[in-house]
Amino acid sequence: MKNEVNRPGDQVELRQRAEEITREDKAQSPEQLAPLSPEAMRQTIHELRVHQIELEIQNDELGRKQVELDATRTRYFDIYDLAPVGYLTVSEMGLILEANFTSTTLLGRGKEVLVKRLLSQFILPEDQDIYYQLSKHLFETGNLQACDLRIGKPDGTVFWAHLIATTAQDADSSPVCRLVMSDITERKQAEERIREQAELLNQTSDAIYVCSMNDVITVWNRGAEKMFGWLASEILGCRSMETLVSPAVHGMAEEIKHHTLEQGDWFGELDFVSKTGSQIAGDVRVSLVNSSPNMPKFFLVLVTDITEKKQMEAKFMRAQRMESIGTLAGGVAHDLNNIFSPILLSLPLLRYPLDPADLNETLNLVESSAKRGALIVKQLLTYARGRSGKKINMQLAHLVKDMDNIIRETFPRNITVDFQRIQELWIVQGDPTQIHQILLNLCVNARDAMPQGGTLRVEMENRLLDEDFARGNPESKAGPYVCIRVSDTGTGILPEHIDKIFDPFFTTKEIGKGTGLGLATVLGIVKTHGGFIKVNSTVGQGTTLEVFLPATPEAAEAVVHAKTPNLPRGNGETLLVVDDEENIRDITGRILTRHGYRVLSAANGIEAKSLYDQNRATISIVLADYMMPNLDGLQLARALHRMNPEVRIILSSGVTEALTDGIIAEFKTYGVIEQIAKPYTADILLNMLYDILHPQQQAYKEREHE
Repeated sequence: MKNEVNRPGDQVELRQRAEEITREDKAQSPEQLAPLSPEAMRQTIHELRVHQIELEIQNDELGRKQVELDATRTRYFDIYDLAPVGYLTVSEMGLILEANFTSTTLLGRGKEVLVKRLLSQFILPEDQDIYYQLSKHLFETGNLQACDLRIGKPDGTVFWAHLIATTAQDADSSPVCRLVMSDITERKQAEERIREQAELLNQTSDAIYVCSMNDVITVWNRGAEKMFGWLASEILGCRSMETLVSPAVHGMAEEIKHHTLEQGDWFGELDFVSKTGSQIAGDVRVSLVNSSPNMPKFFLVLVTDITEKKQMEAKFMRAQRMESIGTLAGGVAHDLNNIFSPILLSLPLLRYPLDPADLNETLNLVESSAKRGALIVKQLLTYARGRSGKKINMQLAHLVKDMDNIIRETFPRNITVDFQRIQELWIVQGDPTQIHQILLNLCVNARDAMPQGGTLRVEMENRLLDEDFARGNPESKAGPYVCIRVSDTGTGILPEHIDKIFDPFFTTKEIGKGTGLGLATVLGIVKTHGGFIKVNSTVGQGTTLEVFLPATPEAAEAVVHAKTPNLPRGNGETLLVVDDEENIRDITGRILTRHGYRVLSAANGIEAKSLYDQNRATISIVLADYMMPNLDGLQLARALHRMNPEVRIILSSGVTEALTDGIIAEFKTYGVIEQIAKPYTADILLNMLYDILHPQQQAYKEREHE
């Protein structure tokens, strides 16, 4: 409301206007008009004033509404006309009804030119069918549609447009198409450049492919077709990690993506799977490709097949391990003879009646000696037959315990062995077999450097290396490490030999005493684990080698296994024991029977098939040997699985080398739910059976297979 409404001048003006109206009315109907009294005049003025105020209020409201309308129009102009993408409204016949400012810029034509024109006439002829199909499906289904096509401008240039279309109704309820148009020319050009570059590399045997940010494969060269077996038409649009990479390393996807986005590239080895399911070891480089600033990024992946190389490395490692084992043979033979002696001497005593105390003591001696012998064989086989390549998070303090046992049992007695272990070591990601090989090779070298005896000391500690250390040691990087230090008090290394000790086939030992591959192997393993080695030696005083392995600064929690005071018993379940060794069948059957199980025995796979066929309804678990005549463990598992897909089999074997990852995976598909290594003890077998038959109870879930 305006403040001037009540001013005296307004009253005078109102009175004058009122008198004029009155005079006009009087002039028109003098007989009907009479002079107004002062009171009537005041009333008239009051009514006119109220009316004026009402009009002014209405005028103010209309003004405010006009301001809001202007603001709304401005916002609409900003949102619609100046949007970063083009907005078009197109009729069902394809006529442009509306176009925002951005769309006129994209199309290179003013709004007056575009409106009432067919959109298709601006699309390149070879792409018009794409637009026709989009429009047809849109109005038939009403579902959102999208496509990429090329549009020509008046100046002769062409740009790639990405169209997203949806349906709406016009003011007269006619169906129309609402289009969002964006220029994707730079993205298409980037994709084309990548395709051209990939085509140039099609002659290489390496696999080259390109993935979008969400891991969808967009480019696939012929090298990739040859390596993985997938044609481009089959693989494009699939996710690379889901389709190509072994399930065991799926968890690395986010790590690789994050590292590549931060650093620009990633190097490493990955296990791939071909179309036929075969395993491929790949040396991989992932690079980040920017199509242009503020545009989508891509991952360019280069894979070199190193499967044959890895197989050769594995054979080399095996040969070198066997060389190391050979150097221990004398100590092993001596130790096994010491183990067998008390067993053989105790057996005659058991043929005669003994009082309970003597009998128990004798049996304990036999059992202890047998376990000691089995442990030595197990440790040597684990090392000699171990398969490399599987890196896991591990605590080196636990791993070194096994090596401590081997060294103490096999090294000459004139060498004092001192293993310093701490339980709070950081976690290291590595291959246990290869770490074993590092330790054994270093210890054997130390032993050979002390022909007259001495002290072998193995120590481990956490080391946090700073940037100053890294600058002084080019092979290292700043960060957390676990350091394994192997020291001897032997002859030492001559200064002129220090730089050569890691060279393959370099050795100062006599012919037949060594090949010179031990330290070369150690260096190769350490480098594949991202670590490095430092050497310090003084002639006549001894040598110290420090192995640094990258670590995660977290201490592994010690797992304490509770001892089970009483062995678990069965409840009359029927078990089928299959083994071609009569003694094993006999003693296993007696143990199981004594602990509440009903036992059926078969000497080979053919007998086992027949017994299972007759008793399939009652047999709960099959305990089968892997190495048997006629039908081996795998063939038997297949046969029993055909009889009963729900069959449960425990596989026993004393030859772990034969059980490759592929065979183990195949066993699982045929009902093998557990493996047990020979020789096994009664408590291991009974606890395993109890776990399988009582999965809801965890009392015996944690156990040590030693």
